[in-house]
Amino acid sequence: LSRLVYKPVEYVKLSSNIVKDTYLSEGKDHLFQKRMEVNFKLYEAMLNDFFKYTIKANSVVLPVTTPLNIRIKPKKSCYGSFDESTHEDYKSVISLIKQKDYKSAYNLSSELVLINGAHASSQYLHGVASERINKYSEAQKHYELAMAYDCGASQNGNPIYNAILRNTSNKNGLSYLDFHQYLTDQSRINHTFIDEVYPQDFYLDKLTDMLAQRIKKLLKLD
Repeated sequence: LSRLVYKPVEYVKLSSNIVKDTYLSEGKDHLFQKRMEVNFKLYEAMLNDFFKYTIKANSVVLPVTTPLNIRIKPKKSCYGSFDESTHEDYKSVISLIKQKDYKSAYNLSSELVLINGAHASSQYLHGVASERINKYSEAQKHYELAMAYDCGASQNGNPIYNAILRNTSNKNGLSYLDFHQYLTDQSRINHTFIDEVYPQDFYLDKLTDMLAQRIKKLLKLD
């Protein structure tokens, strides 16, 4: 019967030509968001399977969050995320920040993000205003929202991946090292990144020390 039910595998032959990704072009932001949503689901499923496998194999795994430079301006706000009726307020916030009137900018940007919750640039401006008046936790929250809603960002780093890693680690009873939060806290007083992506060598060395201490604790080597 195998001759009747067998169907040969039809392999997809990949072309050697590089094809430009057109998902970031205007009008296709909704497709980019859908694709990222799928990526997040796949990442969560992969992490969950991996953690369960390591636990079942009595192995030790130490998840580490990806350090993100949250103060980088969004590359592109998603199409349709901005309410044009708030355009004047948006311009006013930019002007107030340039004038260093951060308290007024904060008050106005607080209202702005309530209306434009998915608008990356509005979230970023509120993050700037919050940080300038020393509301660091609020600033981090809105900086990260700006990154999450950035339709022009690369897929190398996203605060949603870090959130998934933390939640999945907690669900599986695993201890994780929040390197991203450590660098974010340090960035209040020091320059932690050499560019948009890479942390200073000092902090990478610090990560090595932190991992060593955590591994010793997990393996009870102290």
